[in-house]
Amino acid sequence: MVKVFLLGRPGSGKTTAFHYIETCAHEKDIRSTRFREYEILRGMFLAGRSEFRKAKHGGFDILDFSVVNESAYLLEKKIQSYARFEAQENELLFIELVRDSYEQAMHCFSSAFLQDSYFLFIEADLETCIQRIHYRVAHPAGTDGHFVSDHILRNYYAYDNKDYMATRFRTDYNIQKMVEVIENTGSPDEFRKKLKPFTDVLLPEKVASVPSL
Repeated sequence: MVKVFLLGRPGSGKTTAFHYIETCAHEKDIRSTRFREYEILRGMFLAGRSEFRKAKHGGFDILDFSVVNESAYLLEKKIQSYARFEAQENELLFIELVRDSYEQAMHCFSSAFLQDSYFLFIEADLETCIQRIHYRVAHPAGTDGHFVSDHILRNYYAYDNKDYMATRFRTDYNIQKMVEVIENTGSPDEFRKKLKPFTDVLLPEKVASVPSL
């Protein structure tokens, strides 16, 4: 299996990146499976936990972000179980997180889980992400994006991770695989062109034996 972390603000383009790579993988008969921390957090919200409050458009806000330490632990356990009992040999496992700063966020995961993973960080400025989220709420067809309030975006997601991801992240976490930073402020077609080199690394012409978890 190959683990791929998709990182970036809500609205940065993680879903677009996943679907593009998934399509390319399908052409090579490689299965892709997506694990979203959002789904774990939504389950906590629906259970009525006090760390959350209801937001517009069926969304929710996180009031106490310490809850993401728990959601990361549960996410890793879920992925490890899937990899052990269900995943195919050459399958791509995509992992999406809900975080403000990746300088601290990865400490929630075990070192072994991180070191043999690929990382794709998608950079989009805050105002662009806010506009995209409002657009996908108004045009929900064909998207699985959820609503995130302007308040949460401007306060929790204000930190700019781009420089850290491009310089120190790989060394700080002893990442053995590729860490790629891609800007996504243009058109979807421009973004897909930028994704191609990263995708080509994940999907070589002849799929060789890949490291297991």
